Amino acid sequence: MGKITIVGIADGRKDNITIGAFEKVQKANVVFLQTGEVPFADEIEREFLSFDHIYSDASDFEDLKQRISKELIDKAKGGDLVFCALGDISQNQIVSAVIKEARNSDIETEVVYGLPSSCGNIGAAMSDSQKTPSAIKSVSGSSFEVMCESNEGMLIYEIDSSYLASDIKIKLLRLFSGEKNIYVSKGSENPRKISLKDLDRQKTYDYSFSVYIPPSNLGNKKGYTFSDLLDVMQILRSENGCPWDREQTHESLKKFLLEESYEVFDAIESEDMDMLYDELGDVLLQVVFHGQIAKEHREFDSLDITTAICRKMIGRHTHVFGTEAADTSDEVLKNWEKIKEEEKGIESFTHNLKDVPKAMPSLMRSQKVQKRAAACGFDWDDYKLPLLKVHEELRELEQDIEKGKNPEEEMGDLLFAIVNLARHLKIDAEIVLSNGVDKFIKRFEHMEKSAEKKGLDLSAMNLDEMDKLWVESKRQIKNCIVLNKTVNKRV
Repeated sequence: MGKITIVGIADGRKDNITIGAFEKVQKANVVFLQTGEVPFADEIEREFLSFDHIYSDASDFEDLKQRISKELIDKAKGGDLVFCALGDISQNQIVSAVIKEARNSDIETEVVYGLPSSCGNIGAAMSDSQKTPSAIKSVSGSSFEVMCESNEGMLIYEIDSSYLASDIKIKLLRLFSGEKNIYVSKGSENPRKISLKDLDRQKTYDYSFSVYIPPSNLGNKKGYTFSDLLDVMQILRSENGCPWDREQTHESLKKFLLEESYEVFDAIESEDMDMLYDELGDVLLQVVFHGQIAKEHREFDSLDITTAICRKMIGRHTHVFGTEAADTSDEVLKNWEKIKEEEKGIESFTHNLKDVPKAMPSLMRSQKVQKRAAACGFDWDDYKLPLLKVHEELRELEQDIEKGKNPEEEMGDLLFAIVNLARHLKIDAEIVLSNGVDKFIKRFEHMEKSAEKKGLDLSAMNLDEMDKLWVESKRQIKNCIVLNKTVNKRV
């Protein structure tokens, strides 16, 4: 059984290969090139094998990966070999497939990392661009996703077909206009400036074809990333930014976070996906806003925020990232609460109840407190006794009203008992009350329109007259709902 040594050969030119990588190639008995359509094929001055025949015959990239890895494994069973892989081999999907298949076949592998790919004379492309990049990201074409930041250049290499070029273009068009200048090169060519819209209209493509995407100013982009949002907020809070944004504090922004969260809720309720992503963006803005303020005061920054939530999600999903078992949602929630209590240092059941935020809407807070109390066994078995408790609290409220006492305390007890009944019936009290408010508004609107049709002024009517219209509105709306359900069943 042989060994596969995987050597990174950058863009396939000898000048861009490390000494260590070149020595491995020179000393090997058998050398495979990912493709012979690279300058290195003429520069190494020795015999080699390539996978060009698979590139010609493969039905798709998945087929290509599997066939190359299978052929290498079969050859390695007869002795050691070197496989020269293009680009940044840490991101080369063919390399990943070879390593996985070798592991399954008990074949040893060694990886000799080389330089990342280059786009011909990338310095010429950078000097021709209007904006100098703060950094350059490089990625193979088959691994490319839309992650271009405003201040960074993007080098995409190994674009071996017009199909792949078209896929990359479509992704880039989410960020840039079709007229954006980009730079392409093939083999040892110097980069040529073309428009993004023409990326998939070049004469030939192979694994030496690369494209460099220079950075763009924020105002010239079509789409934006999380990093762009951070840049926007930093500019708004800067000395030359927006006076209102500069004045804001953690305290002044509290209400906006709640308002935006409620608008997300409305978007979900209305099943309006365009509205939903827009409102989620408003919530994200609030998170970034707080992060920027904290960064300026050296309290924390966006990295602390993302680190905290990632640690929390990894730590609380021990059934995914650890060794705990959880096959159902109920088991997941039990593990979650247990881990959460350990993280927060919850030392008593009362401490756990007090940990529910006071700023929550009261119905939601009530339900959470009751659920946590139930966790220690302080709960009824079913809805029957909670229902009796509602009647008991209602009678006590009636008695206080009749005696002229302040009814606030008993009203609170009654509402708390109703929430408890809702919990036992597996009803979310916050949602059903919101639905009840919507129903009231709908019936009131129907009543008002009925009055207008009859030439009546609602504000001039007494309660009995309005009540008749109210009852009529309830009946008509109910009949309409029943009719719609019947029609839907027939359809």
